[in-house]
Amino acid sequence: MVWLQRPRTSGVLLLLALSAAAVAAASCKHAAAPYIDVTVPVRAGMPIWESPRGLPKHWRTLHLQLADGDEVNQSWLNLDAHTGTHIDAPAHFLKGGSAIEDLDLDVLIGEVLVVEVPGGSNITAEVLQQLALPADVQRVMLKTDNTEKGLMAQRAFASNYTALDSTAAAHITGSSSIKLVGIDYLSIGMLEDIGETHRTLFKGGVVVIEGLDLSQVQRGWYHQMCLPAKLAGSDGAPVRCVLQQLVTVKHTEL
Repeated sequence: MVWLQRPRTSGVLLLLALSAAAVAAASCKHAAAPYIDVTVPVRAGMPIWESPRGLPKHWRTLHLQLADGDEVNQSWLNLDAHTGTHIDAPAHFLKGGSAIEDLDLDVLIGEVLVVEVPGGSNITAEVLQQLALPADVQRVMLKTDNTEKGLMAQRAFASNYTALDSTAAAHITGSSSIKLVGIDYLSIGMLEDIGETHRTLFKGGVVVIEGLDLSQVQRGWYHQMCLPAKLAGSDGAPVRCVLQQLVTVKHTEL
């Protein structure tokens, strides 16, 4: 599989581009690619870990209500830190592991490669090797058959979701430059191998994003902004995650 290269600019081309910028500015505008929200809305009935009924309807309650004569509406939240689209901190599986507020912003923001993984089985080291990812890729989002099946839109927890096994985790930490990996269901690790997969990734310094909605995203390069709620000491947190496709703009010769 051949991946399109990220748009790059050499030093000479950069100088030429800067020299031409003043002339081009008056006649050339660059339309930025639209943002794609890959966050699953938190709502009653959305899938949560090992529940057949989904998120209870009382996950959000109004402590104060305008309808009752209060001056404001004020919601209280009652939900797992790993609800919906969320980021796991190493403390989720490692004793003494770092918490959510310690994650590196430079990893959470930057270029990401969205990869479409062939369906039919969990993701092993062999599957990752067949994807032939660029050697220098640092962030990867895995679009699997979880998306095709619409698992993040179903109420009942699906134990047959597609995810990494421990060999894939070992491949990522030992044979790649990947510092962040995301996936389109509630766990990066397959159910039968969940502990070892997470621990391997966390010990290797890899950030994990789970529960992504990749239904509107095609494979390719994007700019990623995924910032979790700063819940001090927490083993995880909900995240608002958006992508913007990286595009190469063809300029008119001056």
